[in-house]
Amino acid sequence: MGLQLRTEDSAYTYLQCYSTNKGKCGNGSIRIEQTEAFFKEILTNVESMSLILGKSAEIRKSLEVAEGHFRVVADKQQQGH
Repeated sequence: MGLQLRTEDSAYTYLQCYSTNKGKCGNGSIRIEQTEAFFKEILTNVESMSLILGKSAEIRKSLEVAEGHFRVVADKQQQGH
């Protein structure tokens, strides 16, 4: 199940369930403008700061690991000279 974009001869773009064409989904199409407004509303109501902070913690951990590897390589180079 997924969403696909559908354009018609009109100036509008629609989202519809991927399974609609296969007869497995009874949901109709929705104009992309309506979904954009809906997603903006969701984002304002979701605690997005926790998502940002969680991601930055992952990045910080990866950076610390990379810096550790860098120090090991730099130390080995210093010992070789």
